[in-house]
Amino acid sequence: MIIVDVHRVIGLALLATQVLAQPERLEFSHRIASEHLNEQRLITVSVPNAPGMAAKKTYPTLFVLDGEWAFGFAVGAVSFLSNDSFGHVPDMIVVGLPNTDRQRDMSAAGFQDYLSFLELEVIPLVNAQYPASGFSLIYGWSSASGICTQLLARRPGLFDAYLASGSGIGPRTRSYLASRLPGNQYRNQFLYVNAEGGGVRADAMRTYAELIDALRPEGLTWKFEILEDTTHVDALAEGLQAGLSLVFSRFRVPASTTASGPDAVVSFLQEVQASYRTRVSIPPGAFIESASIMLHNQQLSNAVALLERASELQPDTASLSGALGDVHAQAVNYRQAAQAYAQAARKSGNDQQSLMRYQALHQKMNRLAREDERQ
Repeated sequence: MIIVDVHRVIGLALLATQVLAQPERLEFSHRIASEHLNEQRLITVSVPNAPGMAAKKTYPTLFVLDGEWAFGFAVGAVSFLSNDSFGHVPDMIVVGLPNTDRQRDMSAAGFQDYLSFLELEVIPLVNAQYPASGFSLIYGWSSASGICTQLLARRPGLFDAYLASGSGIGPRTRSYLASRLPGNQYRNQFLYVNAEGGGVRADAMRTYAELIDALRPEGLTWKFEILEDTTHVDALAEGLQAGLSLVFSRFRVPASTTASGPDAVVSFLQEVQASYRTRVSIPPGAFIESASIMLHNQQLSNAVALLERASELQPDTASLSGALGDVHAQAVNYRQAAQAYAQAARKSGNDQQSLMRYQALHQKMNRLAREDERQ
């Protein structure tokens, strides 16, 4: 195994009420002398940087087929959807798997060797060299979505989520799945499938959906979508976002739970985390959204209590302290806001945009506090 390239990728940072505190990511490339494919293969791995790696934090892993096309998009989508301020998707390791001979590997004659390559060569490398939590997802588009279908049937315990875009099945695959899936055991796993509206793919996806609806595999959560007025390429982009949202939608706190107060929100999110067998961290955005709703409903003390509790659970997360500063600032508690922003700045680590923002807000709150005290 040879690491042939290392470089840093800085995620795009956008500004909202809370800064999108996207972490700096590290990117690595590996050459694998594959015994199962009998050739050299390249994989690229994007992983969140410190403080997570330094603190031994672990992450779910998203394996992206057709890596030469979809890897960069997947990294950007994960970075945006997992931002600490309002993201409801956990940050994750992203593994890109570019093709050599795509037609061979995605064909009925070649996919079994490709499945062995994934299971016996790629996944062990990633788990050994990166902070993988053991929760894994695989994403495939068009012909590569067939790999997801085969894995669902042949390796039911290998991945926790199967995301397939521009996908569907024909009569032969339908017959195979009808005989194979009832004997499989799934444990809180996910299947997302989409296809662009109209044409043979939409019909093939309906065949797939009707089969799964009829079999109703226990332990599997599924969703099928026809994307009207889209193209085959659109299905790639929309499918990744929709698939990730399906897998992690449980982290969206119901309004009734938020209305019940901080303890109810924390208990709810911890129960959700347990449903993933604690292999997935609670996204900070889930806490922050509930706190913002509490503040909107004039429940200042509840918003403060929730963010303080969340900071105890995730003491290294800058955005939670920053959100606490925002709450105090809106309540005109300038000294408390300054203290919270100072904490957020100390926790910002390598995120220079967050660091500069929190330092500026800390200075602003100190100035406003002095002006308020003079009046």
